[in-house]
Amino acid sequence: MRTDPVGRDGPRLVTGCVGGHGNGPYRGAVTDAVLLIAHGSRNPAAQADHERLCGLVGAAAGVTVHPAYLELAEPGIADAVADAVAAGADRVRLVPLFLHTGNHVARDIPGIVEAARGDHPGVTIQLDEHVGADPGLVDLIAARVAPAR
Repeated sequence: MRTDPVGRDGPRLVTGCVGGHGNGPYRGAVTDAVLLIAHGSRNPAAQADHERLCGLVGAAAGVTVHPAYLELAEPGIADAVADAVAAGADRVRLVPLFLHTGNHVARDIPGIVEAARGDHPGVTIQLDEHVGADPGLVDLIAARVAPAR
C-alpha cells in the first residue's frame, strides 16, 4: 500500500467491488469509500475510460476507487456519496480529477459536498484538493514534454 500524497491521514483500506453487486455498486464490509470525481461527458468512451482509471488507481493504491461525475454521466457526486453511505460507509473521501481551480473546483464541487454533508450528518465526507494541485503533476508533465534523448 502506498502513502496518499494528497490526503492528510495516510492510506485507507476500502473493501468493496465496482459492478452492481447486491443493492448497489458496492459489496462487502465498507467503512470508507473513495470516489474519484471526473467532469463527465456525453461520450460513453469517456465514462469507460474513467471507470478503467478508477480500477487502475485503486489497484495501485491498494483501495477500491469508485467513479463519480460532476455532470453529464452517472453516478453524479451526490448519488455516489449516497450509494457509499447506503453500503455502510461512515467516511467518504472525494478526489476531484481536475487540473485547475476553475468554477467546478472552487464552487460547484464544494457546494455538492456541503449538501451531501447535510444529507448524511453522521458520515465524514472529506473533499481532497484537486489532482492539479499535486506537485508531482509537474514532474509528470515535464517528462511528457521533455525532448527525446
